[in-house]
Amino acid sequence: MTGRAGEVVEALSDRKVDVACIHETQWKGSGFKFYGAKGKRYKLFWMGGEGRKDGVGILVAEKLVDSVVSVERHSKKVLILKVV
Repeated sequence: MTGRAGEVVEALSDRKVDVACIHETQWKGSGFKFYGAKGKRYKLFWMGGEGRKDGVGILVAEKLVDSVVSVERHSKKVLILKVV
């Protein structure tokens, strides 16, 4: 995702995708961050390993962010996002 987040968000927005799962984020630790222009933003929830390898993430369209009720980070390869 490093350096590619803008391209990914633009492609998802153009195709009207609300939720997308990604792998090989290559980021350390865990967290969340918004990407994209106002009205076309996505929130990325990610979970990575100790080093800059592996990692998974879930991109959620801005209109659904308030519907996220929990994020469970189990490992660098398992991330569970609950939406109602």
